[in-house]
Amino acid sequence: MKDEKRMREEHSPTTAEPSLRGGSLPAAAARRTLILPCLLIALGAGWLLTELRVGPDISWVWTLGLAAVGLLAFVVGGFDKVSVVVGPFFLVASGLSYLRQTGRLDIELELPILMIVAGASVLAARSPAIPSPNWILQEPKPRRQDQRAMIDD
Repeated sequence: MKDEKRMREEHSPTTAEPSLRGGSLPAAAARRTLILPCLLIALGAGWLLTELRVGPDISWVWTLGLAAVGLLAFVVGGFDKVSVVVGPFFLVASGLSYLRQTGRLDIELELPILMIVAGASVLAARSPAIPSPNWILQEPKPRRQDQRAMIDD
């Protein structure tokens, strides 16, 4: 029953986006196509800020790259047990990186704070209120007969 509902949701017109071939992509696949353009924008913006000498002591490519990965965890993965760990960790790492590079935080404090954030995020992800990611819940696709024969040989 859940599989049927999930299949309908993935292929319904309200959750699909146009593809380059004229068809439509399921929402999950459409979100995955956001990864490269968003990372390019974040890294390009970081590079531009560095070249314009905005905060000359800050490695903007690194700092904005960390923030982009944190945001993309939620954009691509949605709200689930993995994104609750990965997203906040990279967002906090970005903020701490900025503070360290501006002299407001020592590396001796940055790393223990990141360890605490990682532990707290993993602990929060154990909550039954936070769903497991769909890719963990999906059953493996059955292998074709010819693939089994090649493996058995």
